[in-house]
Order: sequence, then structure tokens, then C-alpha cells
Amino acid sequence: MGQKQVTAKIEALAKSTFPSLTDAQWKDGMTGHGGTERDSDTRTEWKHACTRGISGTPQYLLNDVLINAEPTWTFDDWMAFLEPLLHPQNEAAA
Repeated sequence: MGQKQVTAKIEALAKSTFPSLTDAQWKDGMTGHGGTERDSDTRTEWKHACTRGISGTPQYLLNDVLINAEPTWTFDDWMAFLEPLLHPQNEAAA
């Protein structure tokens, strides 16, 4: 399957998932051929992630620090991880 066919399949999936997605929104966001602002932003973010050792998904950064998280983490798991970072004084008082 070529790039155009893959892009067409992704477009069909996106439109079935988000029925209100218009052709104009799709063309603005994902032409599959580059040259859009969104494409440029995505490439910039990808390159930045690569400089931080991110090479695939799922991998997580928090303030540019690699987090050893599991893709199976729930909301509660994330909150348990983040809580001491958000409220360090609670940790010191314990």
C-alpha cells in the first residue's frame, strides 16, 4: 500500500470516528504530503522528542524528563505519580 492509500484509509477512519470532521479540516490538518503548518509543527516536536531519547510510542516526558510509565497506567496511577511532584510539602510532612 502506498502513502496515498494509507492516508485515504486514515482519513476514512478519522471521518467515521469524528463524523463532524470536514474536508477542509482534514486538508488543513493531514494531507499526507507535508507542507502544512500542522505537519511542520509535528516534525518539529518529533525532532525535539528524538533529542530526548524518545524514538516511539508510548513514551512519556514531563517537563522534558523521561518518565518510566507504563501504557496501562490509569488516571489513578498517574495521579499517584504526579501528586508528590505537585505538592512536595505533603511528602516532607509525612
